[in-house]
Amino acid sequence: MKNKNICTLAVLSALLFSPLGATSFAFDLSLLKNDKEAQSHTYTARSLRHAEAQLSAHGDIPNISEKSYAILGQSFNLLEDKKDFCDLNLFRLFLGDMERAGLPADLSSLKNIFIVWRSQNKIDDIFVKVLNQIATLHFELIVASPTAVANQDIGSMEQTLKNKEINEQTFASIYSGYAHLSVQNPGCSIDNWIRSAGMIEEIEGRGVKKITLANSLALSKNLLTTDNFALLETYLKNDVQNWQITLNKYISILKQSKNRSRVSPLRNEDLEPNTLSSKLQKRPRGETYRESLYYRFNATQINMISSLLKKAYERMDAAKSEIVITFNRAKDTKLPEKETYLLSPMEQFRMASKMLRKDMVELSQSSFFQGMAISHEDLITAAMETGLINETLLDSAMKIDDLWNPYVPTWKKISDYALQVTGTASIFLPPPYNVIGSIALIFLSGQISKKTATPNPMDNPNVIF
Repeated sequence: MKNKNICTLAVLSALLFSPLGATSFAFDLSLLKNDKEAQSHTYTARSLRHAEAQLSAHGDIPNISEKSYAILGQSFNLLEDKKDFCDLNLFRLFLGDMERAGLPADLSSLKNIFIVWRSQNKIDDIFVKVLNQIATLHFELIVASPTAVANQDIGSMEQTLKNKEINEQTFASIYSGYAHLSVQNPGCSIDNWIRSAGMIEEIEGRGVKKITLANSLALSKNLLTTDNFALLETYLKNDVQNWQITLNKYISILKQSKNRSRVSPLRNEDLEPNTLSSKLQKRPRGETYRESLYYRFNATQINMISSLLKKAYERMDAAKSEIVITFNRAKDTKLPEKETYLLSPMEQFRMASKMLRKDMVELSQSSFFQGMAISHEDLITAAMETGLINETLLDSAMKIDDLWNPYVPTWKKISDYALQVTGTASIFLPPPYNVIGSIALIFLSGQISKKTATPNPMDNPNVIF
């Protein structure tokens, strides 16, 4: 009996304290799981087959996937405790535990694991890209050996600083925060480097050579050590300054925006293949609308954009809308002081649509956005991200044939659709059809406003009448 108890305690200890046996995390791993994109743009069927073939040489693929994903959860767990989601810190924690667990940890195998995770919806497209860029940078840092440029070239950068009246203190501020950092110890410097590179480009202009000149000048002025310089030049060589999203920003959006408005989360099997986020990509870089949203906006901005669509839908679905006119009449007159005009359902929609455009312009000009344009696609995508709408509703809206038929004139689509169902738009039918109709009409309105060759001068987005 004693031996049996000892065995039981041993098993419990393994489950509680073994890295691979952990079943709960301080960090919510479900945030990483894909419930937004029905189709991945990060790999092809061929690359998935190649990844599975390569990983099969190391053992059972489901086993490798589950164990490595559990290790990723532990790495996030440690970063969650520190409240600091640094790209390279995450990867080094993850890589170390992968090696100790005897799992494949070379760059090629890791990228294959990321593809398998994505195929299993354990992670989304954006996180695949984040992981790939971190992994590539980590292995580049291991073999890094940058060198400084010639002194005569440094003089041109110093002259630029004088011409633009950039003083020593301002230039030194660009390189603050890199003390004691090196290729071997990069710390949490990626986000800081992206800001530094941006400041340099504001002074000197865009280009790798110009940033290298600034780094070399900082080295000559003892603002950087040779170790600091080597780190920044490795970042520069690997185009880190042009990363569109870092781990810190990605996690911030997930925690503060993803599914914040959702009552009951979609299951992965609920995702359908013919949806907006899967079919439509932004050109020329081929970004999906969701990627574009993450790259351009932060969590607060995404929540604010989503709230615009919610407000627009509530206006469209209001029980009634009316205009009250208060007359400037003498008190002794027998005429009524007020006149109330009840808007028809279609007038209500049109007013709500114009109020939405006004809201979009006002929000883009606010201090939160500082002139960043907000499109109708951004409204839809932000609402999907926060869970205000889901892919099933969006897919239904995209399937309304009359709205998307290229042979039907654009303005006629809205008026015809509004009159098809008992003389009013489907936005006034019982849920979820009201949501579907409003989504479709709002999105179509955006398409029309972009494609109209000769816009109506009376169509001012800053006013609603």
